[in-house]
This record gives sequence, C-alpha cells and structure tokens, in this order.
Amino acid sequence: MKIIKKHPIYSEELLLKQDSLSKCAAIVKYHHEKWDDSGCPEGIKGDGIPYLARILSIVDVYDALTTDQPYREKNFTQEEALEIILKGRSKQFDPN
Repeated sequence: MKIIKKHPIYSEELLLKQDSLSKCAAIVKYHHEKWDDSGCPEGIKGDGIPYLARILSIVDVYDALTTDQPYREKNFTQEEALEIILKGRSKQFDPN
C-alpha cells in the first residue's frame, strides 16, 4: 500500500522529465489530496490543492467507480458514481 500511495510522486517525476508534459506534473502529483487534508502524498487541503488537481481527482474517482476494477465485482452506474462524488463534497472533494 505504501508503494501505491507513492504513485503520484513517481508520476510527477516521470512527467517532469518530458518538456511537453512537465506543466502537468503538479496536477498529477496532487490528484489524491483531499479537501479535508486526509489525502496523499502531502496531506494538503482545501484551496492549497491545485485547481486542476481537484478536477482530476473527481475524474479519477468517477473512472474508478464506473469501470472494471480487480478489487470489486460490479461497477457503479453513472448515477451511483455521481451520488458518491456528491457525498464526498467538502470532505474528499472541493465543495464547489
């Protein structure tokens, strides 16, 4: 689990090596931060999380909920995924 939690840092390092993608590095690095500071890799919170990373966080969760995953039997519907995301406002996600 420690290795999995570090994937944003590893991804940032890879993106920084590519001139055409280096501007995306911070977005990827912080996409697992949570509004309430319970995320990773740095535990930053609220407006301290780059805006585009907050958007990517929602996209990432939506994708994980609605596509095949090895750790669960059934995907969530689009409506169920949206409901889960909306319930995460002000905790996991930007309230806006």
